[in-house]
Amino acid sequence: MIYLDNAATTKPFQSVISCMATTMQENFGNPSSLHRLGVSAANILQDSRKIISDKANVSPESIIFTSGATEANQTVLKCGVHKPNKRRNHILISSFEHPSTLSTKSYLEDMGYEIEFIVPNNLGIITPKAVAVKMRDTTELVSIIGVHNEIGAIQDIKEIKNIIKELNPKTLFHVDGVQWFGKIPLPASNDLPDYFTLSAHKFHGPRGIGAIIKGPTNSLSPLIDGGGQENKFRSGTENLPAIVGMAKAIEEIQDLNTAKIATMQHKLFTAFKNNHDVKWIGPEPGKDRSPFINLIAIKNKKSEILIHQLEEKDIFVSSGSACSEKSNKRNQNYDFLDLGESFNDGILRISFGYHTTEEEVDQLLQELINIL
Repeated sequence: MIYLDNAATTKPFQSVISCMATTMQENFGNPSSLHRLGVSAANILQDSRKIISDKANVSPESIIFTSGATEANQTVLKCGVHKPNKRRNHILISSFEHPSTLSTKSYLEDMGYEIEFIVPNNLGIITPKAVAVKMRDTTELVSIIGVHNEIGAIQDIKEIKNIIKELNPKTLFHVDGVQWFGKIPLPASNDLPDYFTLSAHKFHGPRGIGAIIKGPTNSLSPLIDGGGQENKFRSGTENLPAIVGMAKAIEEIQDLNTAKIATMQHKLFTAFKNNHDVKWIGPEPGKDRSPFINLIAIKNKKSEILIHQLEEKDIFVSSGSACSEKSNKRNQNYDFLDLGESFNDGILRISFGYHTTEEEVDQLLQELINIL
């Protein structure tokens, strides 16, 4: 089997599976309990939190565990903003965000906010200038996907943050970092946004666990009330096995590098560069593109048919985000790509993971050539 849908989810490292099993079998206490099983669980929780905070070069108190990126994004969008008034009533969101962010539009409008979209350029890049021209004195929040989950474009969040804070220091900045964390080096801690959200299953950790990296001075109301866990930001008994698995995945990837991933992406790009039946979508390989995410369009083909043709060869790819793939709405906000009618229906996302090998990419290329 050749699995090339890692932007949807990744296969957990074996060490992640093992440490989660050990936690469930031996360290099953509730971290809030006062007896020694609870104290042991609380210590493991804090050790895991520190591993994750060290990776981001922030304090452990900055990490708020959630059930995943959807909850993390919605917590920031719904609970990180204040009640709108005439001085704070405007929110900027990029037009090609993940559905977990875009779906908050109606909620925020019902609160009284005006939502305005920032449109990327034809490579999927949101320039600082594009943000600047939309900023107002009344802008409460700017929300941008750091690495696009389909196009793979990397946004310059350091420069975008600088322009936001220069124009309005009170404006909050949120980055959906799901396809960033664990794959691309993070900016220095003082260049991080006010809120950065992530999900473990995108970097070979378990599903069902994510986090918000929160700036030290930002207020955040809880989306879920109850027992006051996570410093009262997110109630509910902590999912300790998943948190331990998330921390273990981070430890594993610290010993890996993306050089081989970048080499495989360049091979894929080179193979199609001069092929008039295939379009490479988004930035070329380099500083503006994640080496893990590749998006191509094949002329006069349909994505669903292509996916199943490759599946017959035991190769698994997708046509885009798993959260949008079945809705047939994937291309509704992608007019800026200007693919042309003959390419619109033949989009394939080929996404690498740390398990991907060059031999697997070679086999994919051979099968795609056969299809063409």
